[in-house]
Amino acid sequence: MYRYSRIAVLAFFITAPYLLWGRLRVSPGSEDVRNLAEQAPLVFRGQIVELNLSTDEPDNKKGIAVVAVDRWYRGAGLQNYSQVPVYFAFDPGTFFQGHNCVDLVLDSRWIFFAKTNGNGPIELFHDCEGALAVSSLLAPHLSGDFLSQIEADFRAGLDDSDPAARLASIQRLAGLGLASSRAALREMIAHGTEDESKWALFATLKTGDVSVLRLAVPLLINLRHDDRRPYPQPDGGIALAIEKLRDPGAVPDLIKILDQAPDELARSCASQALMEIKDRRALDTFVDHLSDPSPYVRYNSLVGIGYITHAPMCTIAKPEDAEKAEPRCKTWRESMHH
Repeated sequence: MYRYSRIAVLAFFITAPYLLWGRLRVSPGSEDVRNLAEQAPLVFRGQIVELNLSTDEPDNKKGIAVVAVDRWYRGAGLQNYSQVPVYFAFDPGTFFQGHNCVDLVLDSRWIFFAKTNGNGPIELFHDCEGALAVSSLLAPHLSGDFLSQIEADFRAGLDDSDPAARLASIQRLAGLGLASSRAALREMIAHGTEDESKWALFATLKTGDVSVLRLAVPLLINLRHDDRRPYPQPDGGIALAIEKLRDPGAVPDLIKILDQAPDELARSCASQALMEIKDRRALDTFVDHLSDPSPYVRYNSLVGIGYITHAPMCTIAKPEDAEKAEPRCKTWRESMHH
């Protein structure tokens, strides 16, 4: 539908430096770690202990990375291997099309989502997201499902002494998006560095936790975007994260964002969340935003009014009818107050 295509366009400005028209390269923390873990035949983590490169230039690498495995999550019979070869390629020329994005270097640590290729080396399941940076710290072994173990290991990384590893751990938890991460992430919001706190806010919102939304309100109200540059991160990601909120407890803060944010992405995402929640408290705000400068906010507001009131004047059969229906719906609603 019309509103979804808009969010895709707005998302472009968040990820712009990472893509042209190939596979989408998302910003850190926006990777769908849960889906990668469930779809990839091989999931493991470890340290790069050897590089055998067929091409070795500063911005162009191809070859085999030998990984000393710290933990197998899914192994398809390879769990007994303590070291595995992984083929990778890194080339900014194709990176801009969303391919060959992973630059494996000696001693770095990663979680791998991979697949076998006959008798050859293991290959990444996704060109850009098949390997994601992680901390060296691991949680104790758990007997539950593999996603619980992955999450526990990511949470262990929040205590890493290396700031870059802590930040990577927050971003990995954001990509996983599990409610069981909320308490640990709220601790990072409260006690992390300024950068860690903001990324932890993003990650917590990605889990659907609306208790921290009040902290995002001033950030999104003050969000500014230069059309020549991508959105700052994780600010742009926070805007997209609120779009997915469905808890009625988020309504008052979403209304504040919709009413006060000058940035179109922030208003679009707040209006879409409110539209999907279908809470009557948003009705007057929706009416006000039938005159919003953004056609996408106007559309979400129109549909939101239709969901709440079921009024024929505010109900459309297809998105292209929205432009004519918006003033008609506004006139109808205002007449109800006279």
